[in-house]
Amino acid sequence: LVGTRTATPWSIGWNTTTKANGSRILTARAFDAAGNSTTSAGVSVTVKNVVADTTAPTVSISSPASGATVSGTVTVSAAASDKVGVTKIELRVDGALVATTRIPWGVPGDTIWIFRWNTTTKANGSRILTARAFDAAGNIKTSAGVSVNVSNLVAGTTARGSESPRLGRRVSTSR
Repeated sequence: LVGTRTATPWSIGWNTTTKANGSRILTARAFDAAGNSTTSAGVSVTVKNVVADTTAPTVSISSPASGATVSGTVTVSAAASDKVGVTKIELRVDGALVATTRIPWGVPGDTIWIFRWNTTTKANGSRILTARAFDAAGNIKTSAGVSVNVSNLVAGTTARGSESPRLGRRVSTSR
């Protein structure tokens, strides 16, 4: 029973949000002064309430691997997924935004996002990479952190295990 009316107009409002989406059969029952009643034939309707998207996208960094040593410009791959659509993804290093990509219409399902990160903008040492994914409903998710070790050659130094020749000295190699 949705409601009753005892005077015209013979209409009743129905809040469909209290029902799950799907097919429903609506009937009306009329009563006369003597208490006799009859029920109308059923009318089929489909309830299609818009369901709010309250689920944040999933996001993870798939490359580089945690514990990797990186230098120069590296490729960072992030996987993101959302049932409605990922609209933006950000790459962050130590919490600071370093790159972003926007897709205004959203990309539903699983997607791989590729970023190029110039590691020389950060000092050598341990860094935490995260990705943040946004969906069309405004839900946001930050990935688990991936720890990498930045190891760029510092000007005026040589790579470990190499030796620079001095003026006037011979350099020889053996095979």
